[in-house]
Amino acid sequence: MSLLRLVAVGALLCALAGCGGDEANEARLFLDRYDGLDVNVDDLVERRRRIETLGRLAIANERVEGVRDACLQMHQALLEAEEQQAEARRLVAQLEAAAPGEARPEDAAAAEAALTASTEATLRVRGLRSGCDEGLADLRARY
Repeated sequence: MSLLRLVAVGALLCALAGCGGDEANEARLFLDRYDGLDVNVDDLVERRRRIETLGRLAIANERVEGVRDACLQMHQALLEAEEQQAEARRLVAQLEAAAPGEARPEDAAAAEAALTASTEATLRVRGLRSGCDEGLADLRARY
């Protein structure tokens, strides 16, 4: 084999090995960030910030990016469900606190709309969960 061909094969092998290392590093980084997503966070604003930060995580590998995107969609839907539930609770409390005859019908309609939106988001979570869970399991098994 000529020297040029040996150098080319060596460069190709190094490049392939480096790509696998990049995927492993990206997978580990993503999994680390993902595992901390919901840790000690009851504040919905902080959860939204963490989800958005995970979405901005620079990932070049298609497999890792696909898992991240699937899990982001699920968490965004989950957050939407929780935010809509909180809004419905706020509106119901407002309705309950109103004096008899002073409750505004638009508040009741808004509470109902928030509950409907929460239910729809929860149904989306159910549909998205398996893709996220399977992707996470695959990454954890590989890395």
